[in-house]
Amino acid sequence: ASACGIAPSRMLCLVPQPTAWSPPHRTHERPRRSPRCSLAAASPRDFAFRRLTPERPELPVLLFLPGIDGTGSAGATQWPRLASSFEVHALSFAPADRSSFGDVLSGCEAFLGDTAAGRGTLLVGESTGAVAALGLAYRAPDAVDGLCLVNPATGYAGSALSTLAPLLPRLPRGVYRAAPYAVTPLFGKRDWFRSIVGEDATTGPPPLLPSPAAVLSASGALADALPAEALAWR
Repeated sequence: ASACGIAPSRMLCLVPQPTAWSPPHRTHERPRRSPRCSLAAASPRDFAFRRLTPERPELPVLLFLPGIDGTGSAGATQWPRLASSFEVHALSFAPADRSSFGDVLSGCEAFLGDTAAGRGTLLVGESTGAVAALGLAYRAPDAVDGLCLVNPATGYAGSALSTLAPLLPRLPRGVYRAAPYAVTPLFGKRDWFRSIVGEDATTGPPPLLPSPAAVLSASGALADALPAEALAWR
């Protein structure tokens, strides 16, 4: 859990556990592949991959797949201490992105083929990102050496959130901008918003009764990161 900095209620790791993680030995090294798709080719696709730690070609690649917020910022406090073991990258989505699930998998597969060929790959997926990680491992098993699934949204269809979430984009704009602070505990963490809006989560737990100004600030920032239209799509 501390490796991802998310305090999950559920986490599944399918990763070898030696002191220095290394991918399983393969008889044949994967050839480097050119990306199969251009992320800028179609206007609805607006996602990108960001390197979050120094470039270290000799290390395996850790690719973080974010939850529904799409920012790729969760776990940011942990990446520096993992930099000696992995070159960390994160997938992030612009609020205007309207990629399909298949588009995301194709983009991730192309990215890994271009960036991680012959190096080994650990996928860290949070919430809906964990579903994407599973989909990518199923679709391209040779491209994935390990999985870390944090609060995987595999049971979303049977949860109370599946009933509530589709209603949120229908709220009036002002109400929607004020709603995230109250709704985010349903995503599994009371202070889920802090890494997304750039607050320092290392300073201690948030107050039980935050000020009205803090509520409005955090809710507005979350609404900007995940507008109603983006929430409805995702």
